[in-house]
Amino acid sequence: MGNVLTYDAGILHWAKKYPQETTLLGETPVNLEFLLDNDKFKAHLLSFEEFTKRINDKAIVVDVRDELQRDRLIFEQVSISVPIDDVVLYASKHAKEDKTLLLYDAVGKQVRWLQFYLEKAGITDYFFLKNGVKGYLDK
Repeated sequence: MGNVLTYDAGILHWAKKYPQETTLLGETPVNLEFLLDNDKFKAHLLSFEEFTKRINDKAIVVDVRDELQRDRLIFEQVSISVPIDDVVLYASKHAKEDKTLLLYDAVGKQVRWLQFYLEKAGITDYFFLKNGVKGYLDK
């Protein structure tokens, strides 16, 4: 394989240290204003109990898991499935309705990247299910 390296500090640290060599949201060098720290991410995470309490007529529950991951629905009656690539477009349409987006994925990893796109689109009223469906199933 040869010449393969890892950067243990993670992509966010790399982007801050080497913005000229980093691409984010199609822009190189990376715009450091678009980097979201862990505190910003954690501010949008909800436990299963908190997530469930927010499900009402002012919220839209969106399952962003890949089709192959949707073997078990946890909010079957209220959630819609939207491919992760289409979430921002979908969210932009519904943001005008003054509704909160409640999003969940398989294990809480996809939503981390989705947050960059939501923030760039100016969508701020959103929350993620902490650890995704796996976190719910592991309870």
